[in-house]
Amino acid sequence: MIFIAGMTLPAILMSLISDDRYQPRKGAKPSYGAIEAVRALLLIRRDGIVSRAQLSEELGIGEGAVRSLVRRLTLMGLVEVIRSGCRLTNSGQELVSAFSEHVTGPVGLDLTDVWNHACSVGLSVREGARIVGRGLEERDEAVRHGAEAAMVLVYRSGRILMPELEDITSRYPHISERITSSIRPVENDCIIIAGASYCMRAESGALGAALSLLRKLWSRQIT
Repeated sequence: MIFIAGMTLPAILMSLISDDRYQPRKGAKPSYGAIEAVRALLLIRRDGIVSRAQLSEELGIGEGAVRSLVRRLTLMGLVEVIRSGCRLTNSGQELVSAFSEHVTGPVGLDLTDVWNHACSVGLSVREGARIVGRGLEERDEAVRHGAEAAMVLVYRSGRILMPELEDITSRYPHISERITSSIRPVENDCIIIAGASYCMRAESGALGAALSLLRKLWSRQIT
């Protein structure tokens, strides 16, 4: 595939999540952004073959935006369209596998006893704890992309910590166990949990924060 030839996987992913053409466009009908591109790839990997109608419903975007998104992913050589729907190419499979090496999740979490949000979605970003700081920027990104609230945590020495604030594992062991058993973080992961009234918005918020963090991590690796 011409687009990927000679490029490292982080470079391909950076192109996917940083292209200006993925920025949401203003208007009555929702368009697609980098988050929808990533969610589409994850959805197709999960189900194998996905119709455009299913993409429209699960991504929450219109049919025209789905056509544009599928065309973009097809031109990148990540997706192919067959009679029964869209499926990942070998390059698409490789790309999603590479993404999953850097991001665990998103997964649903039951945190209704923690905050007043019907749906919570969490994920972890490898090595994100090294650069996340207090997590304020990531929380803002989660809310900007649809979440109603977000927690940004780090995993160090077998403990979940709220940066510069408190040890979640010591103070709330039952919550810590719930998070670690679902997300299974490793040393220096940044854990992002987004809450919203609807799971699609919570997932978009968590992924928005994760992509922002990945841009920072990978921009240091790619010249």
